[in-house]
Amino acid sequence: MAENIGVCKLCFESKELRKSHIIPRSYFKHAKSNGQLVWVNEGEELAKLTNSDPKERLLCQSCEQLLSQKYENYGTRIFLDRSKISRCKHDDNLLVFKDYDYLKVFLYLASILWRALVSNRYSNMDLGQFNEMLRQCILKGKICIKACLRLDHFLHIYVCKIRDKSGQITGEQMRRVILDLNVEETRHPGDGIIYYMMLHGFLIVYHCSAVNDIQEKNAKKGIGKLKKKGKMLIEIKDLTDFDVLVRVFNVAVSKRESLKEPK
Repeated sequence: MAENIGVCKLCFESKELRKSHIIPRSYFKHAKSNGQLVWVNEGEELAKLTNSDPKERLLCQSCEQLLSQKYENYGTRIFLDRSKISRCKHDDNLLVFKDYDYLKVFLYLASILWRALVSNRYSNMDLGQFNEMLRQCILKGKICIKACLRLDHFLHIYVCKIRDKSGQITGEQMRRVILDLNVEETRHPGDGIIYYMMLHGFLIVYHCSAVNDIQEKNAKKGIGKLKKKGKMLIEIKDLTDFDVLVRVFNVAVSKRESLKEPK
């Protein structure tokens, strides 16, 4: 038992640490419900078939419960429950999140990034002082840092749904592929840094930067920024719109048997 005692990454108290999921367990559970999931790391030539999900001793039991109750219960419903997502009445290429709550969605997705940033598994993703800013916002359930300073001034999150319009990869097969969190260096140091991953058929992009023209840059990529007010519209984009995803699924189909539809 003593070897499991350590400082919790969220509350900073010395307690017994649990084996925490960095990417929420719900994504693995759904991906494995009809067979083994396909785990892909960008840049690697082989995909992995797995029934396990990466865990690390990061959080105490109280903080595990906090993340679960405040963020993951809601995030699971809005991203994994198909009844919570509908087609836009005015545009068949758009989806609408039902019961959309900007603060909850933002902090839910931010909490996944934060866990990666403070883990050993993603040691190349440390953002220094920004990690602490994220920690405090997640712990308090707020994005306001100071009177005129907010977390979403520095962290911009974009989401889109990926489909293969050629029909070679079905929606069910798409949902069974997880693209691990990756880093993309921007062209200029002042442009910040980009992280991206794919979960349950959603491409999720984080852009850490104080630059205010990021929305315009990413609009060209077809990625919808989380809206602060009103309905959240999610673009349905084709797999071939993103070179990185084409590479990912070329790797994934090397495990063709795993992508077969369940009988």
